[in-house]
Amino acid sequence: MTVACGVAFLQFVGAYMRIPLVPLYAKSHGATAADVGMIVGLFMLTAACMAIPVGYLSDRVGRRVVIAAGVGIGVLVSAALPSTEHLGALMALYAAAGLGVAAFTPAMMAYIADAAPPAMMGRAYGWYTTAQYAGIAVGPALGGLIAGPGEYSRAFLGSAAVLAIALIGVVVALPARGPRAVSMSGHQMGVALHTILKQQTILACWAAVFTATFVWGAFLSFFPLYAQDAGLSPTAIGVCFTVQAVANTLGRAPVGRAIDRGGSRLPFIAGGMAVLSLATAGVILARTPLGLGAASALQGLAMGVSMVAVGAALAEATTTESRGLAMGGYGTAIYLGMAVSAWVLGPVILHGGYATGFLTAGAVGVAGTVATLLLLATPSRGRSYGSGLKRERGQS
Repeated sequence: MTVACGVAFLQFVGAYMRIPLVPLYAKSHGATAADVGMIVGLFMLTAACMAIPVGYLSDRVGRRVVIAAGVGIGVLVSAALPSTEHLGALMALYAAAGLGVAAFTPAMMAYIADAAPPAMMGRAYGWYTTAQYAGIAVGPALGGLIAGPGEYSRAFLGSAAVLAIALIGVVVALPARGPRAVSMSGHQMGVALHTILKQQTILACWAAVFTATFVWGAFLSFFPLYAQDAGLSPTAIGVCFTVQAVANTLGRAPVGRAIDRGGSRLPFIAGGMAVLSLATAGVILARTPLGLGAASALQGLAMGVSMVAVGAALAEATTTESRGLAMGGYGTAIYLGMAVSAWVLGPVILHGGYATGFLTAGAVGVAGTVATLLLLATPSRGRSYGSGLKRERGQS
């Protein structure tokens, strides 16, 4: 588990060293705002489309192979970026980066579930996501520090070096987990996906992730513009993002322990999603640095609570043979949620203003929370999610 968390930390440090710089790098080579949107959109679309089939691949060929492939793709992308200046080549390369993310995330999440004892699933996901978000917090700052004023190539090569260390960790130190390699086919994946889609708990977890990332996408995409309109400086806006990231990160391990002690994951999932939705809608009431910082911290904490609980619930609802496919759906839900949020809320804000946009995000969040709550609480095949979990915990 320690090695897996270390690999995850390095993976996200390396990936996020380049993520904030790629739009600036593209712009320095003549890309327009629309071109940058296309580059980022292709990254998200590729990650969303490929997460399920690549997650299924980890069920068939083993987790470590797919994790190594995901990290290896990241190494190649970062190393190739300094010599990639043409717009079309940048789009293709960043789409490949989306494939790398689609390979790493579901396979590593399934690996964590394979390795964790049932009674410690919440803590396992708490520590894993703590490592993940610590990497997300460190990566942009490190990339910006290395890049300096316009020296993007240094940051990209630094990203490749960090990811190469992560790849060595996967190959040398990460123990093999999960199913043994077996034959696979498109028909088999279709059958497995059909079986997964009949399980209410898995559908509820996917719905929760899509809803939460839709709401979170409002913060990521439009909070900087709203805060600037409220008079905050770029430094103050950056502080709000830092506060959000710290709250998101620090709460995850304690929440994992609380989840394991509490039995049912449902209150943590629904409660975290509800607070995230209300805090996002409530942003429109804050116009001061202190108020916006407090709203950011509340959003981060709520996001951490709900997603740790979702990860644990999803892991417990699956078997080793289908876990990668289910985690692939988790990854698809993440990237679709953020992409749809940007596509939908942009026009809403353009025509109705920031208040309408953030209230819409909050309303979608509340509706998604209710849908998730009903799916998790409604008995499926004669038993509810909560009672089934308690029986399983009693047997472990």
